[in-house]
Order: sequence, then structure tokens, then C-alpha cells
Amino acid sequence: MRELPQKGEGMNEHTPGPWHPTGRQADGTIAVCTPRPTTICLLQDPGGNDEANARLIAAAPALLAALELCYLGMEGVKISRSVETLCALSTVQHEAGIAIRKAKGQA
Repeated sequence: MRELPQKGEGMNEHTPGPWHPTGRQADGTIAVCTPRPTTICLLQDPGGNDEANARLIAAAPALLAALELCYLGMEGVKISRSVETLCALSTVQHEAGIAIRKAKGQA
């Protein structure tokens, strides 16, 4: 099975998950934190998207892990498929590799 894409020698590590959004604080911000607790970020959007953004940010470690599994799993699927499917899977795998590198700060 192919290794995950790497770019450069040093890999930027992110704070391990799980991450979770807090409720709205007294100052109107929402934090995304780890169980330790370590604050990942603070959000405040007067337009009202901060709760949705906090959920998306909190899901980042799980999304990255799932995308890494998809990327690696596609190698086995490629073995016995049609040319059209192979082309589509190759494109998906390429895009997944780009997303993984971006999430790891390697893009």
C-alpha cells in the first residue's frame, strides 16, 4: 500500500483530537478546545456563522483521519476496476492527497 503523501522533511503536527466547541462565552466568543483543555481557536462572528464554523473546526482531526484512510484504501480498490473507475479513483486520490498536505501544513 502506498504511503501518505509527504512534502519536505519536517512535518507540521497539529494538536491531537478530539476537539470540541464550547458553548458561547460571556464575551460572545465560542472556543474550540481539547479535553485537556487546550484552546485551539476562538470564534466570534456577528453574522452568526461562528457556531457552524466551530463545529467544522472541531471536526478537523476526525476529517483528516478519515481522509487519510480513504487515500490509503483507494490503492486496494484500484486493482480490479474498469478504466473509467480507475480514472475517477485516481482523481479522487490526487485531490485527497492535496487536502491531506494542506491540513498538515505541507501545501
